[in-house]
Amino acid sequence: MAVGVPAGGRGSPTGLRPGLVIVDGDEAITGLAVQVFGTDTPIQRCLVHLERQTRWMARYLDRLDAATAGELQSRLHELLADAFATGDLTGAVAAYNTLIDTAGALGADHAVTHLRNAAPHAFTFAAHPGARRLLLGDTDCSWVTRDAPSSQPRSSNKSCAR
Repeated sequence: MAVGVPAGGRGSPTGLRPGLVIVDGDEAITGLAVQVFGTDTPIQRCLVHLERQTRWMARYLDRLDAATAGELQSRLHELLADAFATGDLTGAVAAYNTLIDTAGALGADHAVTHLRNAAPHAFTFAAHPGARRLLLGDTDCSWVTRDAPSSQPRSSNKSCAR
């Protein structure tokens, strides 16, 4: 999904330059988005796909037990939800790097590679001015919670910082 702003941008036959491009968790699609829209266009990796693929890689490619792979996913979910709620990019990147180190210590080499490759586009919502507004509009984001990952958003009293 791309949210466009007029400007006559690179790779756009319509003359729209996206203000934000959101891609699923696939690394090839992220690379294509960078190639088409350039490095000046903010690109956000889908956080749900990032979580799910990290768990899948840890479980099935790295052969971790289900509980350990699930714990990695839960920790990733919690740090992403915290980053989304607070906008604290520095803290989020530090927690993300700690998670990568933890996954590496567990022998989850595929999950580590996936997380490292996703890092430049995992926190776009916190790193680029206006990205949060493009993602959420002018509403709060009280649906972001620290609860266990799920395919369904959960309600919460915690609202996102703007």
